[in-house]
Amino acid sequence: MAARRDTAPVAPTFAACALVLVALLLATQALTGGFAAWTFDDRRVLALQQGRLVAQPPDLVTARGDVLQPWSGAPGTPRATLVDFIYTACPGVCQALGSEFERMQAELDDGGTPPAVALLSISFDLERDDRDALAAYTRRHHADGTTWTVAAPRSADALHALLQDLQVIVVPDGQGGFVHNGAIHLLDAQGRLRGLFDYDAWPQALAAARRLAAEPLP
Repeated sequence: MAARRDTAPVAPTFAACALVLVALLLATQALTGGFAAWTFDDRRVLALQQGRLVAQPPDLVTARGDVLQPWSGAPGTPRATLVDFIYTACPGVCQALGSEFERMQAELDDGGTPPAVALLSISFDLERDDRDALAAYTRRHHADGTTWTVAAPRSADALHALLQDLQVIVVPDGQGGFVHNGAIHLLDAQGRLRGLFDYDAWPQALAAARRLAAEPLP
């Protein structure tokens, strides 16, 4: 008599695998904006293009100790603000950004741009970047506190909300520093992100800010 051989239920196994595959495809489609964006930066650019990145006005404390609420819609709010995210102890990209912002400040102060364009450097290192540290960064890069302001959020909650609104990544590097986005962000008077530029593309960022500031009011 032939030995009996049990067989596994093949059809249900295939069905389960198919369900898992479909779920994976749907999740990937959602994360990549319909397979259009495969990296975090790609997803952020896609969100920018779709107009989904809007920063609520944060309460910031400047190197002078003043409280600033950018893109709040209050009278005198700049029509365009170029923003970078830094920490003052950063030895690399933050110092490069400081140099680029210093160049933009010089061009803005030449009188070729209306005062509707502002520069803003925001520190995310709340533990170390007190007013003295912000002031030292300001002096190092000759930020004038008018055209270009260096500031930090008043609270960790305000910082978290701002980074989340603009999808800015800040990750401790395990050596006392951070890995973070080194982009220049162009925001309008309502806090909508209107452009993203590499730090060495500051001429393009400044030109875009000038165009935005010159747009007719709605």
